[in-house]
Amino acid sequence: MSSLTSSRIEVWRHQIESPKPPRGRTRKRAFEEMDNCPDLPHREHGPFEGQEPSKSRSSSPRKRQRQDQPTPPKTTVSQDASTHMSFAPPSVTSRGGSPNRRVQIQELKRTEPRFVTGSGKSPLGDIIITPDHIRALVRSFEEGACTSGCIPASIFDEVQEISQDMGEIPTQSRGEEDGQDHSTLLNIVKDVYDDANELFSENDDENAWYLLVRQILTYGSNKNSPLYIVNAQTKFVCQDLLPRTPGNERRPIGTVKVDFLLHFNTEKNHEVHEALNPWFRKNGGNLSAFNDSITEKSFSLSVVEVKPVGGDYASAMYQVMVASAAMQQRLLQLQADRSEDSLQHQYHQTLPVVGLAVIGHCWYLHIVFRSSRDCIVRKIDEALFSSSHTNIHFQRVLGPYRCGGTSSYLDIFRLFKMIDTLKQWGYHVYWKFLQEMVVDR
Repeated sequence: MSSLTSSRIEVWRHQIESPKPPRGRTRKRAFEEMDNCPDLPHREHGPFEGQEPSKSRSSSPRKRQRQDQPTPPKTTVSQDASTHMSFAPPSVTSRGGSPNRRVQIQELKRTEPRFVTGSGKSPLGDIIITPDHIRALVRSFEEGACTSGCIPASIFDEVQEISQDMGEIPTQSRGEEDGQDHSTLLNIVKDVYDDANELFSENDDENAWYLLVRQILTYGSNKNSPLYIVNAQTKFVCQDLLPRTPGNERRPIGTVKVDFLLHFNTEKNHEVHEALNPWFRKNGGNLSAFNDSITEKSFSLSVVEVKPVGGDYASAMYQVMVASAAMQQRLLQLQADRSEDSLQHQYHQTLPVVGLAVIGHCWYLHIVFRSSRDCIVRKIDEALFSSSHTNIHFQRVLGPYRCGGTSSYLDIFRLFKMIDTLKQWGYHVYWKFLQEMVVDR
């Protein structure tokens, strides 16, 4: 245990045991109060409204194992099971050395479907047009959008004061006056900053960052929220959903795992329960992209992969890409028996998956979606685009987008706004699409 952490624990013990209140303002470990902070100026009360403040004091994330989750393994918590692009069955649990992810990402450009990262060009050199609703989603997660109004006006001056060594706080980050007390939110931000910097200074491993990331992801949710966080380190992507290698064999590539799923809550949320449980009882099967008896009963919105400071970004990106593509493949399988006319929703076959790769302080967001064969690929040269290519689907991967982090107070406010935006989009857009897909089936 570090001297820093030991001294903090002694301070907390003294505050708890002292018969007299401590002098001045005391700041509680506020992670347990994340559920009661629906108070950002951009936030709408409704499906993700917070609960009453918790009276209990919690400890630093690296020292606490939450009672509602298993202790993460001492090895890397979510390293995928494959060691090569060739097929590796989900039963393989060996955690050997990490394969060369940069090579594997390049090999994804030859799988079925083919992956296109970054530039909007197909492997044949043709321009791929990004749909308008994907562009709108990208704009909502851009750094400027996550910065705008992310700090409530009532605490803006204090944030400026305590951020003097972290760079200038832009004026556009100041939210509108709303007459509310946002001191709890500020305490949470301070605690996240303190804990993240403790992990950074002590060069802690993935398991310690994993706990902090989980607590950040729970921001703004309560037990009845439509979305909740699922620990996914032991859940493999289903074999039949994996991209396939080129050639005659067309074998699935090696399966992967991720750290977290942002999952629709059939247990606690009445609306999700009433929509999905009857469907699952009638049709059976698996709604998830993961081979797990719990997650199979519902859909996932997003995947999250965590690495420590200095961790392999290429490895995290690979896991996010493959898992996201599998989630979309599951939706396409469920849509296969429905005619296109019965799904008038504009997101049919192009509904994206938002994936997060967390490397220490830095959070990177990717948007993964399947292209439309009719309107997204534009033929530049007919001679290069034979009739056999007209039905090709591409797996687009946009990003990474930096929309927050834990290295400064401003970055944490940005991060919280991004998470809130993701959850609101997940409920108001993604969930409505899923409801339409399963109705009357």
